[in-house]
Formats: sequence, C-alpha cells, structure tokens
Amino acid sequence: MRAPRIRHGHRWTVQALALLIGLFLLGATAQSATAATGAPTPAPAASTTAQAVTAVAPTGKTIGCGGIDNLFTIPRVTGVQYLVNGDVLPPNDYLVSDYSTDGSVLVTARAATGFTLAGKTSWSLTIAAPECTPPTVTPKCGGFTVTNRASYAIGFSWGAHGSPVSDGYYPTIAPGATKTVTTKRSALDYSYAPADDGMEFSISQLTVPQNCAAPTPTTTAPVVPPTSTATAPAGTNTTGPAIITDGPADGGHLNGLLLSGGLACALGAALTGVGLRRRLTR
Repeated sequence: MRAPRIRHGHRWTVQALALLIGLFLLGATAQSATAATGAPTPAPAASTTAQAVTAVAPTGKTIGCGGIDNLFTIPRVTGVQYLVNGDVLPPNDYLVSDYSTDGSVLVTARAATGFTLAGKTSWSLTIAAPECTPPTVTPKCGGFTVTNRASYAIGFSWGAHGSPVSDGYYPTIAPGATKTVTTKRSALDYSYAPADDGMEFSISQLTVPQNCAAPTPTTTAPVVPPTSTATAPAGTNTTGPAIITDGPADGGHLNGLLLSGGLACALGAALTGVGLRRRLTR
C-alpha cells in the first residue's frame, strides 16, 4: 500500500509548525531556569517624605551715595526659592532701584518641590545711602587742591579738556582729607565719584593760573615816635651858669666869684674822696 504523497505547499506548513513548537519549548526552559535561580529584585519605591530646610536672610548693601547703586543679595540655599514683587529671583546681586522707588525691598521665601520651609519666610530691606557731596577744588598757581567734604571716601581724576585719558587719579581720598595737585595745564577737566562706586559723576572744568609773578616786596619806613621838648619858664637859664666874657665893667667881679666857687667845689670833692677811700680800706 502506498503512502499518500504530500503536496509541495503542505511541506512549508509542517515546517512552520515545528518551529513554533521549538520556540515554545525554549521559553518554557528559560522560565524554569529563572524560577530556580530567583526573580530579579524590583527597585524600591521613591520616598514621599519632604525635606525640611531653613531660608537664609537676604542682605542689602550701600554703594556710593544717593542710593542709585544700592544692592540687595539673594543667597543660594538648596530647596528655597526667593521672590520679589512676585518674581522668583536666582541667587545674585540686584539693584534696589530696579525693584523699588523708595529704597525698600520686600523679599519672601518659599519651599521648592520636595522640601518644606521652616523659620522666617519674609524680610523687609531698607538700604539708605548718604547724600552726595562734591569736593572742594581750589586753584592755585601751578595746580590746585582737592578737599573731600563727604562722609565717604571718593576717587578723583583730572586731565586735558575733552580727553578720555586722565593726567592723574587718586583712587581714594578719605573724608576730610586734602590732596595737592601740580599741573602745567592752564585749563583742565576733573571728575569724582565715591571710591566704592565705578560710576563717574559729572565732569567739571577748572582754570589753573600759570607763570604767576612773585609779589614785589614792599618796604615800610620805620615809624619814629615824635619827640617833645620841655619849654622852660620865661626868664629861666637852661644852659647852666654863664661865663661872662663880655659885658659891663662889673662882669669881672662876677667871674671872680664863679671861679672861686668852682675851686671850692673841687677842693670839697677831693677831701670827700679821701674820706671814702679810708672808710673802704679800714
């Protein structure tokens, strides 16, 4: 008895069936091996507990004068967001004038996702700057002086009119201090600014006297105090006893008397001298 002949198309069907059976057996073998060695450990579930953080207070800083360049600083704290006027500000320095017109800034803090905030959550910052006070610049022969009248240190520069390059620069002039500048320019520009601020104030012009003539010395005659001569009464002889050499006939008699008196005085003085010598030598 002959076996039935299988058609050509039926041969592919039998092969596909055999392939499916092999794959089934392979999967069953792999599953049995996994069960024997143990299944892989699943990843643990993420924790849902929030981490507590405390916000660091923001700070303010006065720059220069007038309050134009005052700053406030947002600190960097993990898990904390800081807001000003409803805007979240990253950690950095910010101009107060960009967020306030009166120098006061309100900063609030909130927790980022996955964190809880503990402690203070708002701060009101008021940053007051001193008023701007210009220095006193006084020209003199061949230069000028600069006196800082402000309560803060200033920087000061000077140079040719309209030139972007300065002749000189003082980075710091302390409050109340005076600097002396010597220059050969008869006209120049100068500018100043607070020492901790890079913003230049308005430029001013200065005229400096040069080739100044030295003052001519003047001499004043000494003042001689007036002298006064006493006037003797009328009829008084102010020249001493007169020696009459010419006159009436009786003048000889008067001269004789005067000579006799002179001799008597001389003799008395001699005797007195002898007596003094004796008393001193005893």
